[in-house]
Amino acid sequence: MTSQPPRSPDGETFSALGLRVEVIRPSTRLTVLRCVGEIDLINGPVLRDWIDEFAASRTVLDLTGVRFLGLSAARDLCRVQADLRARGKHLYVVASPDGAVRRILTVVGGLTLLAPRSRPAAAPGPGPAAPGATRPPG
Repeated sequence: MTSQPPRSPDGETFSALGLRVEVIRPSTRLTVLRCVGEIDLINGPVLRDWIDEFAASRTVLDLTGVRFLGLSAARDLCRVQADLRARGKHLYVVASPDGAVRRILTVVGGLTLLAPRSRPAAAPGPGPAAPGATRPPG
């Protein structure tokens, strides 16, 4: 059931079962995956594969456009972050500070959460943080 994304998708958008993902590569060391739609038991594994495929040394998963995040998909994101960390890579998750997606991520715990910025394709760094948000090192 895994959908195969294009090899060099910078700026391209692809979809799978109610989820649309835009891949943005502002540099060779940073990838931003901007998600819109819903992430659930069905398309969560596809997203997990795409994160693994496109991960740079720093990867930002922008979930500000996600309306629904299932518990199993949130747990998958924790596993993806741990797998990337074991390979020397970092996954940062951006979610609206007052939305249901952030509440699910907070309950699951273990993810590096960032506050939304006006330019999500920018490298993570100093900026206003939402309650409970952490900043990436550096």
